[in-house]
Amino acid sequence: MMKLTSLRNRWTRFFARYSTQKEPRAQILLVGAGRMGQIRAKILHSNPRVDLCGVADTAGKGGHLASMYRIPEYQSLEEACENQARPLDAVVVCTPTHSHSEVILLAASYGLDTFVEKPVAESASAIEDLFESVSQVSHSTRPRPVALCCGFQRRFDPSYQAAMTSAAFGKPITARIFFGDHPVPPIEFLLTGGDIFMDLAAHDVDYITHVWKDDRVESVFAVASASSPQLAEAGVQNHATVLLQFEGGAVATLFLSRSSVYGYDQRCELFGTEGLVSIGNIPEHSTTIRNKKGSHGALWQHSFPQRFEHAFANELDAFVNTVLLDEPWPVSRDQCLYVQSIVDAAQRSAKLGEVVRLTAR
Repeated sequence: MMKLTSLRNRWTRFFARYSTQKEPRAQILLVGAGRMGQIRAKILHSNPRVDLCGVADTAGKGGHLASMYRIPEYQSLEEACENQARPLDAVVVCTPTHSHSEVILLAASYGLDTFVEKPVAESASAIEDLFESVSQVSHSTRPRPVALCCGFQRRFDPSYQAAMTSAAFGKPITARIFFGDHPVPPIEFLLTGGDIFMDLAAHDVDYITHVWKDDRVESVFAVASASSPQLAEAGVQNHATVLLQFEGGAVATLFLSRSSVYGYDQRCELFGTEGLVSIGNIPEHSTTIRNKKGSHGALWQHSFPQRFEHAFANELDAFVNTVLLDEPWPVSRDQCLYVQSIVDAAQRSAKLGEVVRLTAR
C-alpha cells in the first residue's frame, strides 16, 4: 500500500508540474465576417497556439461564425475589448479597405497587435500615417510598440518561397506573371467591386520586388480594358497589363484578368543570366485520363482560398510568432509603401496612357 501511495504521489507531482507549464496561446479577436473573415476564422480556430476569442462585425454578420466556432459575437471592436475574461493580444482585420484606418487605430488604442489584409489603407500617405501612429503606442502586455502586420500571402506559399530562396536564375533579366482570377465575378460585383490594380496586382508586385530586392522599380506603364460596353461605360476595367522597368535594366510584365473560365490561374517565371525559375498551377487532383480523344487532367484549383490555403495558414502562424515571441513581421512599413506606390503608379499610367516614373524615397 505504501508503494502504491508513493507511486500515486509521484505521478500527481509529475502531472501537476507539467500541467502548469502550458505553451502560451495568443488571444485573438477576428474583426469582419465576410469572405476573408470566414477563411481566417477557420485557420485561427485550428491553430493550437491561438484562442479565437470572438468575432466583431459592425454589420451584424458574425452570427454564423460565432455559432460554428462557439465563440462570442460582438457588434464592434470596442464591445469585444470591454467584455473579455482574459485580455486580448491581437486582432485580425478582414474588413473593407476603407474601414482599415479606423479599426487599426482603435486596436492600437487598446494596445493590440494587428494583422490586416492588404492594402493597409487606400493610399500611400494614409499607410504612412497609420504606421507612424501605431509606432507610438505601447503593447498592452509586452515592452514594445504594437505591431501592424500587412498580409501578402505569396511570401508564405511553399511554391513561391521555394522560388524566392533559389539563386538558379542569376542576375534578373525579366519576369512574366500571369494572374487569371476565377470564378468570373458577376457583372454586379464588377460594377461595384475594387480596382483591378489594387485587388489583383498588389500581391505579385510585393513578390517580385521582394525577390528582386537588390533592385528598384524605376517606371511603370499600364494599360487596361473592359470586356463589355456596360463595364466600359462605368469606367471599370477587368483586364490589365503592367510593365515594371527596374533601375538595373530588368523588366517584369504582369497580366491581370478577372475572366479565367478554366480555374484559378497563377503563374510566375523568373528569367536571368543563369537560368529560369517557374512557379506553376496546382490542379484539383493529380489524376490523368488518356483515351482516343486525348489526355484529360483536372482543372486548376477553384479559387484563391484553395490555391493559397497553406499560405494563409503559414501567414497567420507567422503572425502568432510576432504576437507571442516578438518576432519581427517580414513585411516592413517601407515595403508596404513601396508596393502601394507602384500600384498607384499603375492606376495613373492606365488613366493617362503614359509611363509613370517613381520618385525615389
